[in-house]
Amino acid sequence: LKEMNEKPRLSSGLRSIGTHLHFCWDNFTLEVADRLIYALDCYLALPMLFLEPDNERRKLYGKASCIRIKEYGERTGIEYRTLSGYAVSSPELIGYLWDGIQRAVEFVKSEEPIGDWELVANTINNCDLETARLIMQEKNVSI
Repeated sequence: LKEMNEKPRLSSGLRSIGTHLHFCWDNFTLEVADRLIYALDCYLALPMLFLEPDNERRKLYGKASCIRIKEYGERTGIEYRTLSGYAVSSPELIGYLWDGIQRAVEFVKSEEPIGDWELVANTINNCDLETARLIMQEKNVSI
């Protein structure tokens, strides 16, 4: 968890909706949260650069690694806020999200090191499709 996202300025009249994914677990640590956020960026946010027809929303909302730490009863977790509403616009996309979530959780459980988080974040934030394709190939993420 690096820093708070800057609050967007809504002067353009752009309206948007987000898909927020909630995760909580016993014995919450920032180390586990960091691994999960990185994995969600890799397995969900990068592919959505190709799947979503309009990335205009990302100018205001949906930056890489955008989360809130949340309390869920006696557990702590995160609310992942990077994805747009398009991510749940069809049963196929919802299935794709589910598969990506499963891969992200497997990454968290693995001992695989976190890669170049700054590169992943810049790729998402700048909609850099060429670099996204390379990272996805490295992570074996298909669309």
